[in-house]
Amino acid sequence: MYRKWVEISKEKLAENTQKFKKLMRGDAKLMAVVKANAYGHGSVAASRIMLKSGADWLGVSSLGEALILRENGIAAPILNLGYIHPENVSEAIENDIRLTICDLETANEINQICMEDGKKAVVHVKVDTGMNRLGFRVQDLGFRNEVGSIAKMGGLELEGIFTHFWGVSREDCRKQFNEFSDLIDSLDIDIPIKHCANSNAALNFPEFHMDCVRVGIGLYDGVMEFKTIIIAIKDISAGEGVGYGHAYIAEKPRKIAILPVGYADGYLRSYGRDAFVSIAGERAKVIGDVCMDMIMVDVTEIKRPLKIGDVVTIFGHEPSTRDVASWADTIDYEVMCAVGRRVPRVYV
Repeated sequence: MYRKWVEISKEKLAENTQKFKKLMRGDAKLMAVVKANAYGHGSVAASRIMLKSGADWLGVSSLGEALILRENGIAAPILNLGYIHPENVSEAIENDIRLTICDLETANEINQICMEDGKKAVVHVKVDTGMNRLGFRVQDLGFRNEVGSIAKMGGLELEGIFTHFWGVSREDCRKQFNEFSDLIDSLDIDIPIKHCANSNAALNFPEFHMDCVRVGIGLYDGVMEFKTIIIAIKDISAGEGVGYGHAYIAEKPRKIAILPVGYADGYLRSYGRDAFVSIAGERAKVIGDVCMDMIMVDVTEIKRPLKIGDVVTIFGHEPSTRDVASWADTIDYEVMCAVGRRVPRVYV
């Protein structure tokens, strides 16, 4: 038995994938975004489940993430949504990884490498319509000519063009969509795959689906449960402190349980004084500072008798990932992605 583990619901992950697949407008493809180890869910196993459940493509943020999938026998189309260094281009092409082009300089470098090697890179051009991260700025003069020159490069096959929504409202997304669509219309180039919609737009704004929809966090809703076991139980007296610096001092006698989960596992110190875990359906407050490998919880009020080995829910149904995120003034993406690789993923 593991001391700590993350349970990944295969049924829920498949159900989420099928839900989004059914939402696809027309012939739009579903790209399952599996960057960051599939948002902490395990990229290889999660990819297999989602591809079997209707996903058509996979999206990653780096070549390394793509190679892990290829090394594990996953043959589906993969788009590297992030930057690639020219030194890694040949390896990407050898492993049939689509590349994102964000600027003309990189396009020229990749083209030169491909021409020298007698190979061709399949690429998608990224357009910046307001996120102000990667991509050609839509308002820059000469951008249309640059895309036109990329389309003519002998070492590149321009398969796609995309942008990324920074907003969540229909109005904000429509503004970006219109800018993106106007740009495409002005190019007078046949680009087979146009895409802009993320999880929010896929779910709520079907008019923005285009040829492909990139779904990330929406696929993982309600899929992960982080669990551990009690490894020690202690009774402490009033006035005794717990953990480093005695950040917690008991005002009256308390019973505490020690759990083998800490910030090295992704249970962040910033979760602070509001944090709790669930034991037998009851809440137990986290006390003292989070340690690298352990946390301490107050189990004084837990009604049922407790023993070493009892299962504890760190997050899942209660507390939810949203609960945990609220303790650190962050988002549930970060909570899931933070779970360390030393925590085994168990697919149930």
